[in-house]
Amino acid sequence: MIHEDHNRPGLTILPMAQDAALTFYGDVGLTDDPEEAGCFQAIFKAAILGSNFGHPQAAWETLKGLAPQMLSRDRSAALLKWMHDAYTYHPANLNMCWASILLRYANAPGGWPDVGQTVEEQRQFDEFAAFFLREWDRDGFNARLEAEQSKPPSDWDRQVHMRYGLVPLDDDGKDSLPFLYRIYQGAALRRAVRDFNFPARPDFPHAKMHAAAQLAADEAWMPPGVPLGRITEVA
Repeated sequence: MIHEDHNRPGLTILPMAQDAALTFYGDVGLTDDPEEAGCFQAIFKAAILGSNFGHPQAAWETLKGLAPQMLSRDRSAALLKWMHDAYTYHPANLNMCWASILLRYANAPGGWPDVGQTVEEQRQFDEFAAFFLREWDRDGFNARLEAEQSKPPSDWDRQVHMRYGLVPLDDDGKDSLPFLYRIYQGAALRRAVRDFNFPARPDFPHAKMHAAAQLAADEAWMPPGVPLGRITEVA
């Protein structure tokens, strides 16, 4: 379920093209292979240059032409799929809205839509939400992110910061690696769905949880009339 018109996959290019992001390529589910990471980063940088440091969506259009030229068919397809599935504010793969839904549920369970869940159904959802939050380890990841951002930027990163108006968080609140923490949040959700022991809970995820999630998504993220997929479809 891909909706490029709802989101701009190019938003992932701006952080991933920076040298400071290279150490996080494995964390966000892109690649753990250093050589492949270098190839992907070269494509991100080429897309930025090809757009003349323009809008990220212009870089995305450039990247879609570059990837098949610079990578094998399989690796090009894998890169483009990763970008579609990456979690930003409004993911092109709308199933990734589950990342926001779970965070909203975990932060404000009292405000969760009332769809008649039983106590046991709520307990199961609490259990999965807690599993996801542990996998995400927001504080731990943010500490690593801030440590990387505190280092002197490379010449390339300095140019990107200047051209896009990005500055370190401790200057005036802007983020030099925009969206990277959200991309990591989405990768953590995919890992949680992959590793959670669903077979031991045969009635979970249950229909009432999905109904509550659909209500939450309709209020904030989903295009009108678009159904939210099952959480087990995220991975």
